[in-house]
Amino acid sequence: MSAFPPEGWSFPLRPELITSEEAVDRLRYQEELVGRISEVSSEISDAIYGEKSKWLPVAQGASTAGTGTYEVQVGHYVRWGSMVWFTLNLQWDDANHTGTGNLEITGLPVSAHENSKYKTITGITQANPGVVTTAQNHGFINGDTVLIESVVGMTEVNGNTYTVANKTNTTFELSGVDTTSFTAYSSGGKVRLTKSLDKVVCPCYNAESGSEFVGIAFINPGENKISVIKNGATTQQINGADYDLQITGTYRAL
Repeated sequence: MSAFPPEGWSFPLRPELITSEEAVDRLRYQEELVGRISEVSSEISDAIYGEKSKWLPVAQGASTAGTGTYEVQVGHYVRWGSMVWFTLNLQWDDANHTGTGNLEITGLPVSAHENSKYKTITGITQANPGVVTTAQNHGFINGDTVLIESVVGMTEVNGNTYTVANKTNTTFELSGVDTTSFTAYSSGGKVRLTKSLDKVVCPCYNAESGSEFVGIAFINPGENKISVIKNGATTQQINGADYDLQITGTYRAL
């Protein structure tokens, strides 16, 4: 393809040139330019906002899941690192759902983080600071406090807590810890968060006329479903009401 734009060309096009061969060529180049700008904008957006997509929320009963016919069924989320921001809107009439028991929403794109779940260690460097490698995405964020256990070789790290720094998906530094003089890592080991992660709580609103209520929605650690509770109550039954459910929240992913 020739240089873009060709020498001597200027934009925007003059109206009197629209029917000329030169104008057609210019229009093609303009179209290509718009396409390039769109691609770059998309790449910049992804870099800033991370993974973003739609997800499909599904209402179910805790006793009997049941099935429903929805008037509106839409969810959106953005994931940046280990943090997930989500929204959902579900509308259905009581007569159009067969579930029973407490109201739950399933289908979240990823499960909430679970602090009691150990991640397998595959290596620890002798360096300042030491760097830990895990077999899977550990889900830690910088500043987290973690506990290391069962390491063979570099036993100096066992039973101690460390602050996570400069993390990637499968590595993190032991902030401020010089492991240069520690025994070389041999094998094994596991690591987990030391602090307890409570259930994630987010606002919930049912806008259906005649069934309207404000409530809370929560996600238990390790789960990818939302439980809904009406304010002032301990539960919210899926049956016995029409719903126009709107929930927005943030949680930390596995």
